[in-house]
Amino acid sequence: MTRNTTTRATDNAPDLPGETAIELLEEQDGLYARLETLAVRQHRLIFGDDPGRLLVLLAERRQLTEGLSRIAERLAPARTKWSAYREGLTTAQQDLADRLLSQTQGRLRRLMEGDTEDARLLSLQTSRAGEGLREHFSRSQAIQAYQGRGAAVGSRFDRPGEESET
Repeated sequence: MTRNTTTRATDNAPDLPGETAIELLEEQDGLYARLETLAVRQHRLIFGDDPGRLLVLLAERRQLTEGLSRIAERLAPARTKWSAYREGLTTAQQDLADRLLSQTQGRLRRLMEGDTEDARLLSLQTSRAGEGLREHFSRSQAIQAYQGRGAAVGSRFDRPGEESET
């Protein structure tokens, strides 16, 4: 089978120039690469004591994700009929598109795995913090209860013959 050597899609595929599709795929892969870099920083920040930096990083990730959404919208016509569209690309463009898509899928898989692990770690930290707070408040309540009894006991029983002011 001979591949089409033009840079435009075939009649059966959306009218998106091959160069444009490749540029969008390269931009998409670049955004995923930046997300991977931020994911490494995010993982480190989860164990830190600076939630502000984590929130800033998450805002950066959101901006990159919004960029990915814009690219997806522009590529949507080609994706709906990808096989026909791909056949309209040059051999070099087909190879590059295949490599970029494969690379992007790998990046996305790693990001999803990392985010799942980070969510698990955050949940564990939140649970531990909640347990610590409950333990602290239980101790505080016990101490207050003992102090309250001690004050009542001291006012009634430490001074025989004196009545409590309560």
